Amino acid sequence: MNETLRTLNLESNNITSSGNDQSGAIALSNALKKNQNLIVLNLTRNHITPQGGAELEQAMHKNKSLTMLDLSGNELSVDELNATESLIQVNRKRQRHGVAHPGQQEEPISVVEGTILREAM
Repeated sequence: MNETLRTLNLESNNITSSGNDQSGAIALSNALKKNQNLIVLNLTRNHITPQGGAELEQAMHKNKSLTMLDLSGNELSVDELNATESLIQVNRKRQRHGVAHPGQQEEPISVVEGTILREAM
């Protein structure tokens, strides 16, 4: 497990084979369940469908470090984006109040405030 990677930009990387195969989004979701170091993840324009989005949402229930997730330009509804955003907000609040996530020292974390970018379809 990579313990130093804090930002990952996968914009337009076709992790879903143009929406035909969500296994890339699912594999990334499984990694997010274990990785407690990544803070920023850009998944813009990867053809993530509701199936992949549901897996990402499930991962966010376990991930305590991610505070910025860009899902714009995917095939997700506003409701799906809002569900994921609420979990990101929990992580932001936790970090603003200095609550460390597993694998991190018990000192307050300094995180640049960001927002989830949405694109209504």
